[in-house]
Amino acid sequence: MRNEVNFDMFRGKAIHEYLQRRFERKGWIAEMKLSKYLDDIEVSGRRVMIIGHVDLYEPERGIIVELKSSQWSDKIIDSHIVQAGAYAAMMREMTLKVSDVHVIKINSKVIRYTLSEDDIIRGYRTIIERARMAAHEINICLGSPRMDDFIPGTNDSSRHKI
Repeated sequence: MRNEVNFDMFRGKAIHEYLQRRFERKGWIAEMKLSKYLDDIEVSGRRVMIIGHVDLYEPERGIIVELKSSQWSDKIIDSHIVQAGAYAAMMREMTLKVSDVHVIKINSKVIRYTLSEDDIIRGYRTIIERARMAAHEINICLGSPRMDDFIPGTNDSSRHKI
């Protein structure tokens, strides 16, 4: 097996660290960890937790910045917006100030996307639904599919049969 270096990932990490150190000197928080248990979603009887790290957060003004980089694309894609929106909604649940949420893509050019309130709501709902679907699939693989835990109002046991 050859030792290969993922230069795109290395480049992205270097850009993140450089910018985060610069912003930290101005009072921003870098790599702010967020976590939340999802009370109504379980895998093998244990609650699922979603975890993320906000690239940059300026608490006084409530600004969130998610940094993205790639040599292959200069576009901000939907998953970037979903991620930033989910972080913003989670922070609001923690009663942290959130006023502006941005995704910044750094490539041969720098582009910025500012999330709307609809983006934030959609991002959070999308992440929760993905967690719900993943838990369901994992439970099926583990032999304990309990649709009632995932889809409110579903009590049809025939749906569990393969």
